[in-house]
Amino acid sequence: FSLFSFYRKRFFLFTDTHCSMTRRRRIEVWRSNLERELEDIRAMLPTHPYVSVMSVYPGIVARPLGKFKSSSHLLLQKIITNVNLMNILQLGITLFDEDGNVSSDCSSWQFNFFLDPKKDVFLKTSLDLLKSNTGIDPEKHEKEGVKHDVFAVLLTTSGLVLNPDIVWITFEGGLHVSFLLGILMGEDLPFDKDEYFEFLRLYFPRVFDVKHLSSSVKNLSGTIMEMADRLKVDANKEYDALNLSTVTGKCFFKMKELYFEDKIDEKRQLGMFHQLQDVTPPFA
Repeated sequence: FSLFSFYRKRFFLFTDTHCSMTRRRRIEVWRSNLERELEDIRAMLPTHPYVSVMSVYPGIVARPLGKFKSSSHLLLQKIITNVNLMNILQLGITLFDEDGNVSSDCSSWQFNFFLDPKKDVFLKTSLDLLKSNTGIDPEKHEKEGVKHDVFAVLLTTSGLVLNPDIVWITFEGGLHVSFLLGILMGEDLPFDKDEYFEFLRLYFPRVFDVKHLSSSVKNLSGTIMEMADRLKVDANKEYDALNLSTVTGKCFFKMKELYFEDKIDEKRQLGMFHQLQDVTPPFA
């Protein structure tokens, strides 16, 4: 019995329908259209199995105290601590085909999550900065934002996770993927690193971190926007989750073409996150 095959047979029934509305390149997802948009994503996965993802969150609210074996051990505990305390505000997803192309119809989604200003933990200065830089509207998130438990159920059955045919792409992805993992699990992430990575690889069997990949390329460092400039990738200068996910995916495929001869060694690079190499167990 395989958990992957169970979910494929029960839930991963791709339909022939395509996007509900054609020519929609930028799609805002709220509570009202969540189910429909995830159905559209599921329909596209057979032809666009590369999923680039970025999240927007309201600051880092906690830093672990004590002695740690290495900076990687400290960073992992910092990620887990903050994911267990906070909720993300936005999640950007862009789908690519195997050649790095997006669909001419719908290709990118920005999921806007519920925010409870009375109960949620966040840095007010970070939230204010997001309001001015990305246009985040806390009141709209409170009234119309996607509930995390509903998103978890629909994401679990979407074909995006628990599926080794899907390749996830991110940038400095330890935190972004961990936020998703926390939503999917519906409980605090475990602090034990072996248990943490066991859950991570169950839900995300194949994931690449563009920032980690760039460490093996000379003179290719910095932020994702700086990297896009060096790679001569066409990129909007917007810093919301949706645009950042698109730019991250474009940089991945450009690097794959220029520096990895269109074939990345999965044994060496799969599941390795920037600055977490020392704590990441090798893939079986």
